[in-house]
Amino acid sequence: MKRIFVVFVCVVLLFSCNKNNKSHDSKIDNSSVKEQIENNNEMIGNKQNPLYGKIYRDITDIPECKQWWKRGGVIIRSNESYGLSIVKDENGNWYFLFNEFVRDNMGKVNYKILDTINVGKLKDHEIAQFDGFSLNGTYDSEIIGVISIDETSDDAIYGEIINVWRADCNTGIIIPINTEGVDYTHVMDRKGRPFIKRKKTDDI
Repeated sequence: MKRIFVVFVCVVLLFSCNKNNKSHDSKIDNSSVKEQIENNNEMIGNKQNPLYGKIYRDITDIPECKQWWKRGGVIIRSNESYGLSIVKDENGNWYFLFNEFVRDNMGKVNYKILDTINVGKLKDHEIAQFDGFSLNGTYDSEIIGVISIDETSDDAIYGEIINVWRADCNTGIIIPINTEGVDYTHVMDRKGRPFIKRKKTDDI
């Protein structure tokens, strides 16, 4: 009888130890996953950019951009966690902003800047544009660029591609790319809106 009791106690103790070890292992795994996610979120973006990590709803929320103006924005279709905006500063310089979508405590979407590029002051026949470029005949939502307006055309006012960049969703950085093989497929007016006939409007 004593032998049976001792065996029973040993079995209970062994079961209890295994249960505690599993619980302990589970806690370590959860912590590790959380830490990995946090690290991954900080791995992308151009940390040398002075605007990196700034979070905003309106561009004027950022102290350095109080007098800036946003022309428009778009979701990058190849990775809808990211988006692009076109803004102009108080000196007339145009910028592309590469943003990550983040939510605040109320669940509202905000924009975290990963990188920016200053394309400078544009001429009357030039416009900064996104969401309409293709590479070797295939639509590419990461490509942004400056294109010219064809002043001789009454229909499609797109002229030629001047400069293009890629908002690389793998790195969170805007990188220059070659214009070879790049085309722009959207027809738009001077304010970047879809448009068929060329309209005489002032530049923005």
